[in-house]
Amino acid sequence: MGEEKEERVYIRVLQEELRVSCSVDTDHTYLSRYAYFALYSFTWSGGGYNFGKYYWPDFFDPKTGKSKYLTVIIDRAGTDIKRKPKYAFFYKPGDKLIYPFRRKKAITTATPTLEKDNVNQFNLYAIGYCLADTQLSSARSAHFPLIVRYRGIWEKNHREIKGFNQFVITPNQAIANYYTPMQEKINMLCRKMQTLAPIKIPEYRSTDKEKQAVKRENLRTLKLVYALWQKAVPLLQTQPFTHYLFTHGLRNVKGKPRKQDMKACTFSSESPQLCFLLVGKGDYYELELRFKAESKFYVPNESNPTFFIHSKIAPYRFYLMDSITDYHVLCFFERHNFKLSVLKCHYQGHFKTFIDRLAEAYELTTKGIDSHEKEEDQ
Repeated sequence: MGEEKEERVYIRVLQEELRVSCSVDTDHTYLSRYAYFALYSFTWSGGGYNFGKYYWPDFFDPKTGKSKYLTVIIDRAGTDIKRKPKYAFFYKPGDKLIYPFRRKKAITTATPTLEKDNVNQFNLYAIGYCLADTQLSSARSAHFPLIVRYRGIWEKNHREIKGFNQFVITPNQAIANYYTPMQEKINMLCRKMQTLAPIKIPEYRSTDKEKQAVKRENLRTLKLVYALWQKAVPLLQTQPFTHYLFTHGLRNVKGKPRKQDMKACTFSSESPQLCFLLVGKGDYYELELRFKAESKFYVPNESNPTFFIHSKIAPYRFYLMDSITDYHVLCFFERHNFKLSVLKCHYQGHFKTFIDRLAEAYELTTKGIDSHEKEEDQ
């Protein structure tokens, strides 16, 4: 400070407390002005400061002060600690985990596989259906996934489409089209989903009670929309033209669909089964999420449409999740790139309880964990 001799302030972040010391004038009853101004530099804006990015318990070698898992960057902007790219998300004591109960089965009973629909090829335009979805984490543009009808431009043979004419949203747009009985059922679900699609956002300066009420209402709507998708998927499997659209918000579901945004997709009749692999990696464990369908194991794609899962090798073949519980578990692991790592010294306690709960609901296998380690875990 000024032309004074440089002094050092020490900050240690623990799970439930922040420890502060200084090279001068600080003990358990007194905070030096150096320590005071150092803390003030973090909190000067008045909004507090989250020291979580400095919370890495047991990740540094006590002898060398170095970490093989982390990169420490010190520059004019301050000190930053980042996980090395080769390592998956690391659990740290106190992190929130998800504890699924035994999986609740689908809300509606499974519909038997239906035959392909004989669509009316005499329509001026082909009729197709689009899974329109966006990220639910986006507060400004989020909506629940919905089916949107569209008009496709026929190829000469009237068996394929070469482009798109218009989204069919309002009743007057549908008058000139002739629908099969199967399509009429899908259209009814389209209208219901369109009504439920907008996610409610709390008003500015809402109280905590009002925010919780909006959250509960959105959760109720989530279940209603999921039930509609359970009815819709078997019907969509009968249609020759189905596409996926990442919408960036409902405002983009109008007018003429952009060909480069519309991705041809299919809907599987298989129920995907989430499964987990716990791998020993020396002094840490790594938990990986996979899913099983059609008697094969798949790695999930990086971003999955709401209620659905798809694989890296077939990114536009969608599997409807078997339950809302499965969907929430998938969302949790998707935030961490489908891998969780944990130091062995952090495994006992909350993380082991988390693993045990997963094993009650899903298939869990282990790899590279010897019998001695398993006995220690019990």
